[in-house]
Amino acid sequence: MSDKLYHLFIGLALLLMAACSTDDTNMVEQVNDAPTDDMIVISGSRPSLATRSVNPPALPGVCQADRLQIWVYYNSKYAWGDISELTYRETLPEMDVVNTNQTANGSVDRWVKQSYTYTSAAATGNHFAMPALAYTNTDKTKFSVNTSGNYTTMSLSLTAAALSASPMLTPELFFGRTKFKHSNNPGGSYFDNGKWLDEGRNYYYQYGVSARTYSDAPISGHLYRIVSQINVNMTEVPTELVDHLELFMTNVPKTITLYGTHGNIYGTDDIGRFYPVTAVTSASNCVDGQTLVATTNDFTNDEAHLSAFFLPSEVGGELTLRVYFKPDAMKDALGNDVTQRDYPIHPGKSAFLTGNDADVYNVQTPTLQSGGDLYVYNTTLNKFYSYANVRVNISGKYENVAAEDQDVTITLEVEPGYEREHQITIN
Repeated sequence: MSDKLYHLFIGLALLLMAACSTDDTNMVEQVNDAPTDDMIVISGSRPSLATRSVNPPALPGVCQADRLQIWVYYNSKYAWGDISELTYRETLPEMDVVNTNQTANGSVDRWVKQSYTYTSAAATGNHFAMPALAYTNTDKTKFSVNTSGNYTTMSLSLTAAALSASPMLTPELFFGRTKFKHSNNPGGSYFDNGKWLDEGRNYYYQYGVSARTYSDAPISGHLYRIVSQINVNMTEVPTELVDHLELFMTNVPKTITLYGTHGNIYGTDDIGRFYPVTAVTSASNCVDGQTLVATTNDFTNDEAHLSAFFLPSEVGGELTLRVYFKPDAMKDALGNDVTQRDYPIHPGKSAFLTGNDADVYNVQTPTLQSGGDLYVYNTTLNKFYSYANVRVNISGKYENVAAEDQDVTITLEVEPGYEREHQITIN
């Protein structure tokens, strides 16, 4: 391989589930399922030096969300037929998230405590779904949530403020399901353990033998990052030539459903616990054409860093680096100034999620599948695909990224939440 190489690092960070201490300074133990029954945990991914981004807005392993919102969907029938019969009931007040914990694995999580009070109907079944979203206060104007009529049609869209920003801004978002649990339940069952824990159906059942108000029941749950991230990091930038850089992506996703099987680890019949959303499958839910998603003129130490988040999408998009040159720095064959030039980022080989890492996701688009593997980058189509909590780090010398012909080595580094790490080099 020649010296003109750059590396595409794809980091899948399935978030580690951790029980958290109320003492922010304590290290906590990793667990396999939900947090404690009185706590909502918002997880950062597990940090890794190989995939650590040096560029804001986020560092792998760190959750920066400081706000959390919960919505309540409800059905009071003892027997009911379909999950869509859970209809919107209320939105709980927005919560400040101020508590931080670092797990034994180094992941920095955030957590909050909240309770729920409701009145049950007489001698009936009370079915609830309580989806929750975490974000930063700075980002709250960049998205809107449509509660819609029922649990299965709840959606999230980027706002006009986000879409019209330059560059366009997709916020870092964490999403999941919460539940509440009473210490004194006259029905004898707090929620349907089989459906909640074993199958991953994210609703549950609370039985009441009479009309009664249940006060201050603690809410618990675990939220995970549902956006992907692309970072472009370059060294040896010729600052005597380059004025600033821009990163463009086609088919940037702008609307998703907050219910679905995108992160489905149970098969197609149930909704996975990690990323229970629906990825974009149509260009109609994407921004038309090329979209500016990152820019920089900071070349400290002759380096450049560009970073952007994306909602989950199976449509796929093409990346382009646009270089703006300083006056008189570049000339064409006729001696005229060259003010800018585009360099499509086209790695020469495809990259995949494989094995258990691919099994976490349930895709609707057949062309994303290659046997049991899933494309993260498809060299034939020149497209990158967006999976919840998958990071793509494109790194190398400026002359190798901003090049007409790219000589590429692709390394797939996977860091799932199942305590398994490996590297696969595609030669």
